[in-house]
Amino acid sequence: FGERLEAILPHARRETGVTRFRMGKIERQITAHQNSDFFDVHTDLGEPWRDSASRRLSYVYYFHEQPKRFEGGELRLYDQVIAIDPTIAWPWYQKGRIAFLYKDYEQSLWYLEKFQTLADRPRPRAMYLKGVVQGFAGDTEAALVSLKEYYAIDQESWYIYNNLAWVYFQLGQFNDMNEISATGVALHPENAWLLMNRSLALYNLGEVEQAKKYINRSYNEAIKLTEANWSATYPGNDPLIAQMGLDELLSIVEANKNLINKVE
Repeated sequence: FGERLEAILPHARRETGVTRFRMGKIERQITAHQNSDFFDVHTDLGEPWRDSASRRLSYVYYFHEQPKRFEGGELRLYDQVIAIDPTIAWPWYQKGRIAFLYKDYEQSLWYLEKFQTLADRPRPRAMYLKGVVQGFAGDTEAALVSLKEYYAIDQESWYIYNNLAWVYFQLGQFNDMNEISATGVALHPENAWLLMNRSLALYNLGEVEQAKKYINRSYNEAIKLTEANWSATYPGNDPLIAQMGLDELLSIVEANKNLINKVE
């Protein structure tokens, strides 16, 4: 199998526009997905500091039972779509997601603005992602405006409550943070992120005993989370770093738990 891949390498390079490179190892991976399983936009490079950052070409083969018991499943290559027709809106949104994952916030916002310009109508998902990117970029006032616009449309999803609470925390608006996180927890009482935000809001308002209750609940929920839970949390999360993401969340929750619980 590896020899056949090497044999078609010159053709693959020409078709994709990839320049010549020194051949390293060929990685092989088999992944099983059920019908409608979560499989979202990502790059095969992973994070820049991981071994996967040296990847140059990916070959994808699909296997399924006969008769086929699913619909769709087509692989979307966004740069190629844009090269063929740059007026198609959706690839620009996906590139905005990818740029966000690589912490290129300015480029991400440019892609998202391009998407909204080309889209046939305002798209709430892009509005939400724009607010998240603005928050990570440090423009918290703009992030608050964008996230409030999305909140006017979607008052069910847990993540809008989580991100509004996070922005209010950055702005030092702890009463607003407490209110929005309380509403979120009422709707999603087992969500580790929302429970932690409620705890931090109460702690900064001087309600330490209540803060202890919520941070302990947050910790108890956080230790139950799986890699699949984390991968579905943010736009385009890379499954290859799911364990790293889980470890980071647990570290943050535990640090806040230790801080709040030691207060008399």
